[in-house]
Amino acid sequence: MEWDNNLKPRKQDGRPMQLSILIVDDYPIVRYGIMRLLEGESDIHIIADTSSCKTAEEVLHNNAPVLLLMDIQSQNGCAHKLIKNVSELDLATKILVNSAQTEDWQIIDAFRHGVHGYITKNAEP
Repeated sequence: MEWDNNLKPRKQDGRPMQLSILIVDDYPIVRYGIMRLLEGESDIHIIADTSSCKTAEEVLHNNAPVLLLMDIQSQNGCAHKLIKNVSELDLATKILVNSAQTEDWQIIDAFRHGVHGYITKNAEP
C-alpha cells in the first residue's frame, strides 16, 4: 500500500483506497464519539469497535485494517499485548494511540512498544 501527499492510502495502481479502521477503547462513549467524528468521511470505513482485546485480535487477524486506533491504557491491561501481536502477525496495520496519558515518558514508551502515532484525548478534533 502506498500513501499520497494527503496521507490517504492508495492501491498499487494509484487509485484511492478506503481507510479501514478498528477502534479499541474501554469506554463506549469514546468509541461512539470517534465514530461520529469520522462517519462523514467517504474514504473511511470503521470495520469494528470494541473494548475487548480478544475481539480486536480476531478482527486484526481476519481483516487486517489499515489503522488500529486504540487507548493504550485498557482496564484489563491487554493493550501492550495487542500492540505486540500486530507486530508478530506482520500486519501492515498502523497503530494510532488515543490516550489520556500525557507524560512524555508514557508517550515515548508507547513508541518503543511499536505505535506509529499518538493523540491525547484532550486534543481538539
